Amino acid sequence: MIPTRPGKITLPAIEYTWFDTASGETKTSRLPATEIDVAADPNANTLTVASQTTLPTDKPAECPEPARVSDATSQESPGIWQTQSQ
Repeated sequence: MIPTRPGKITLPAIEYTWFDTASGETKTSRLPATEIDVAADPNANTLTVASQTTLPTDKPAECPEPARVSDATSQESPGIWQTQSQ
């Protein structure tokens, strides 16, 4: 994400599920939503009065939802670790 204007931006909560090989369990890690304050770029051209009035001031900008990655490859064929017995 690259902010394009100053102001408050809300980054969405993130949840990631993973397999812990040490414990043999599936675990989930979570990060809560976070609001950040983006500073104005001192090297950028100054905004005109007309464009300043179009910026929302009462609500923070929202970060778009992260893209979901398709799990189609895992359904096509099992990995070698999934097919070998001990």
